[in-house]
Amino acid sequence: MHHGVSPDFVSQPVLFPEYLVDDWPTVNRTLASAGLRVIFTGHYHAQDASYFCDQNGTPLSPLCDVETSSLISYPCAYRIVTVKPGNSLEIESPRVTEINADLGGSDFQDYAYADLASRLPNLAVAQLENGFGLPADQAQYLSPLVVAALLAGYAGDEQPDAQTQGGAK
Repeated sequence: MHHGVSPDFVSQPVLFPEYLVDDWPTVNRTLASAGLRVIFTGHYHAQDASYFCDQNGTPLSPLCDVETSSLISYPCAYRIVTVKPGNSLEIESPRVTEINADLGGSDFQDYAYADLASRLPNLAVAQLENGFGLPADQAQYLSPLVVAALLAGYAGDEQPDAQTQGGAK
């Protein structure tokens, strides 16, 4: 499915609702009630897996939304799924590491990361101003933290550093 059926981060329904299917809580529960346990989505082009959870992180649905990157955006990954005995899934997420193009001597993953990183600051400032109503100077100040969080989210398996967890200093 293209659009997600559960948020990949807490503020996604507010900041990026266009990446979730309309009325995603109902759609999630309906698909789960029909017996679906895993769905692959990808509109946001990031690597993640999430459940529809309450404010404490307790899943409200057994349906896992496995968001998959795009080959046109960092981390340029794809999924390989193996159905194991007992109907469990093994999901591998290889990344494209090279392409037949002149990247000016850059490693492809570094090139893709730099491309995404160059586009995110303006998006972060716009979302902070429009989504949260912050003045331009505050949006500019917070933008590097938002960009770092978004880049980590695109890559998946986020391990935020101390500065990101502690906020701007």
